[in-house]
Amino acid sequence: MKKFKIQSFIQKNFYKKNILNKLFSKFFTIFNMPKSTWKISFNQFKKKNIENYISEKIQLNYALFVLSIVFFLYLLYLSIPGIVISENIQKELEEKLKKEYNLDFALTPDINYSILPKPHYIINDVVIFTQKTGYQKEFSQIKKLRIFINQNNFFKMNNVIKKIEIKNANFFIENSDFKFINSFLDKGFSKKTIKILKSKIFYKSNEGQIVSFFTLENILISRDELNKENSIISKGKIFNIPFTFDWKYDENLNEKITKFRLNPLKLSFLNKSKKGDKVKNLKISFKRSKLNTNYFFEKDSVVIDSNNSFLGTNKFDYNGKINLEPFDFQIESKIQKFDLKKIMLNKNMINEIFSQEFLLNENFNGKLAIKSSNLSNGSFFNEILINSNYVGDKIELSNSKLLNKKIGSLKLDYGNIYLEDNDIFFKGKFSFEIFDKKRFYRKFLVSKKNQKDLEKVYFGLIYNLSKSDTKIFFISLNDDKPELSDNLDNLIYSFNNNSITVNNWISLRSFINKILSSYPG
Repeated sequence: MKKFKIQSFIQKNFYKKNILNKLFSKFFTIFNMPKSTWKISFNQFKKKNIENYISEKIQLNYALFVLSIVFFLYLLYLSIPGIVISENIQKELEEKLKKEYNLDFALTPDINYSILPKPHYIINDVVIFTQKTGYQKEFSQIKKLRIFINQNNFFKMNNVIKKIEIKNANFFIENSDFKFINSFLDKGFSKKTIKILKSKIFYKSNEGQIVSFFTLENILISRDELNKENSIISKGKIFNIPFTFDWKYDENLNEKITKFRLNPLKLSFLNKSKKGDKVKNLKISFKRSKLNTNYFFEKDSVVIDSNNSFLGTNKFDYNGKINLEPFDFQIESKIQKFDLKKIMLNKNMINEIFSQEFLLNENFNGKLAIKSSNLSNGSFFNEILINSNYVGDKIELSNSKLLNKKIGSLKLDYGNIYLEDNDIFFKGKFSFEIFDKKRFYRKFLVSKKNQKDLEKVYFGLIYNLSKSDTKIFFISLNDDKPELSDNLDNLIYSFNNNSITVNNWISLRSFINKILSSYPG
C-alpha cells in the first residue's frame, strides 16, 4: 500500500510535469547517450530509490521505537528509589549525612523523591543541632534540603550521597558555636559539596538577643582532593552592603586564608593564619589606605595592635580590644597627618556609612579615639582629637577638639550624629576658648571698636549631612546660655535663611566680625 502511494505521488508530480524526463534528457545528451539507453537507466533508478526510501523509513521507525524503550527503562530505573522507598530512609539519610559531613541533621518523615534535574531526595523543615553545655541547640533551621544521590546502581538500594543543597535556611550562631565551627573547619571537608542558597546568618548574644545578621545569596563548601584544599566561597549582604567571601585552608602549607570584600565601599580584608600561631594577621585595604593588624584572642576578647599601617601615605598607629560578649570595642589611635579634605564623603557614601544597617546599627557599640598633631586643610586649626562613641542608633562625639596652640581651641561639649526622617543629622554645642586675644583679633582682622574682653565663645548648630544644610540655634559670648540680643537674633536668622553664607575663610572671618559687632557687651 505504501509503495503504491509513493509511486502515485511521483507520477502525479513529476511525470505529468515531465520534469525528470527533461532533466535526464539534457544530462544524457551531453554525454551522447541514446534515448533508449537512458530510459532503461531511469526506470532502474526509479525502482531502486523507492525501495531504499521504504527501507530507510522502516529502519528509522525501528530505531525510534528502540530508543523510546531504552529511555522509558532509564526513567523507570531512575525512579526506583522513589518507588521502593524504604521505611527506614529517614534514619538512613541522617546517619549518612552525619558520616559524610559530621553534621547532626534532624529530618522529618515526609521525604519526597525527584529525578529532575538529577536524582535527589527533598526534605522540608530540617534542623541542624550543635552541643551546648550538655544539651542540643538549634544551629540552623532549613526550609528545604535536597540530597542528591549517585545513580550508579539503584538495584542495590544503597543511597550514596553525591552532594547536598540547602535553601532558605536561618543559621543562629552564639559564642558557644565557635568551638564547633572551628572544629568543622579544621577537620577537613567532604568531597561531596554543600551548596547553600538564599539564607541568613544571625549572631546571637548568650541572652538570645540578635546582635547582627547578614543575608547569603549562595555559599559553596567544597574540597579539592588533588591539591589538599578546603574552600568556602560566598556572596551576600551585611548591613545591606553587598560582599564577597572566600575562605581557603591549604593542608600542604598548613595555612588558612580569608578574603572578604565590601564591593560598594571598595573595602577589602585579608586574613592569614597558621595552626599553632597565637598571633594572627589581618590586612585591611581601603582605596590607598592599608591597615596591617596583628591580633590574638584573650578569653572573650580580641586584642589588636597595628603593624606598619598607613592611611593614604600617613603612618597610622592604633591598639585596643574588641569584646565579643557583649560586642563592643575600645580603640586608641594616632595618625601622622590628618587631611580634612580627604575624609570628605559624597552623599551616597554618607548615606551608606551613616545608616541603621551600618554605623547607626543598634547592635554596633564601641569607642574609637583618633588624634593627630598635624592637621592639614584645617584653615585655622593644626591639631585634632576625635572621640567617637557608638551607642546603638547614634554616634556621640562629645569632648572632641580642634586646637591652635597659639590662639585657642574649639571643643565639642556635646554632639551626636543620628537619623531622623530618613536624613542624617549632626547636632552639637561648641565652646571656643581663646588663649591669646591679640593673636585672635589679628587673625580675624577685628577692628579695635569691636574687640571685646572675651574668654570663650559658645554656639550650637544642627547640620543636615544628607542635604549639606547648617542651622545655628544659639550664639553666646562668655556665657554658655543664649545671648539676649536682637542683633544676634537677626544675624542668626539671616544665616539660617541663607542670606549669609559661610563657605571659606574670608566669609568666616566676615561672619565672626558681624557677631562681635552685634555683641552688646
